[in-house]
Amino acid sequence: MAGRPTSKGNGRGAPPRLIGSYPATLRGPETGQQRIEIRNLSAKGLGARAQSKPPALGERVVITIDSLGEMKAMVKWVSRDLFGLHLFSSLSQAKLDALRGA
Repeated sequence: MAGRPTSKGNGRGAPPRLIGSYPATLRGPETGQQRIEIRNLSAKGLGARAQSKPPALGERVVITIDSLGEMKAMVKWVSRDLFGLHLFSSLSQAKLDALRGA
């Protein structure tokens, strides 16, 4: 499913996010490797759903999205099978636009 940008940020100065369903792979020292579903994505972070055990709060992980490659991140929150990540390197607008068109 291709993503769609939200029209605004969250009212707290957050950048707009792509909302959709993007398959990806998560790899971490505590979690191991698993497929995940990215539910929203911005230049600085993402929200996702784990297909098995979610990563641990504070865990450093590597996310791989086929069209974007690998991204290093840290787990900022976990709620059941949902979790949020802060990306260590911001995604460029060009990469977000490429994913939007996928």
